[in-house]
Amino acid sequence: MELIISMLNGSSHTMNVHPQDTVGSLKILIQQKLGFPFLWSALRGQGVPTVGPEAAPIQVFLKNEKGVSTTYDIKPDETVSHFKSKVEARERVPVSQQRLIHESREMNEGKLSDYNVTANSTIFLNLRLRGG
Repeated sequence: MELIISMLNGSSHTMNVHPQDTVGSLKILIQQKLGFPFLWSALRGQGVPTVGPEAAPIQVFLKNEKGVSTTYDIKPDETVSHFKSKVEARERVPVSQQRLIHESREMNEGKLSDYNVTANSTIFLNLRLRGG
C-alpha cells in the first residue's frame, strides 16, 4: 500500500508499506528513509482508507438562487462541512447561511456520498434567511 508522508515544511514523500505494519515500524522506516529520529516524530492521519486506490476527484455543479452554475472538483468521501467551506471561499456565502440541497434532501452532515452525490450531480445552494 502506498503511503504519502506530508512534512510540516510542505514537502511530501511516498513510502510503500503493508497494511499490517505498526505505527512503530512506520516511524522506524521514516527514520531510515528520511533521517528523522522516530522519537521526534508525531504521526497524524485522516484515517486509514479501505485497501484499494484512493477515490479520484469528480466534478459536481453548484447552482445558486440566480441559476448560475459553478463547477467544483470533489471526492465522494469528502465531508459536507468541507464542501461548505469550499463554497464559502468561492461564492462568499458564509457556511451559516448555506442550505445545500441534493435530490430534495438538505445536506447537513456526513459525507457527500451519503447523499448520493456522484459525477455531474447538481447541488442547489439556497440561502438561509437572517433573523432580525
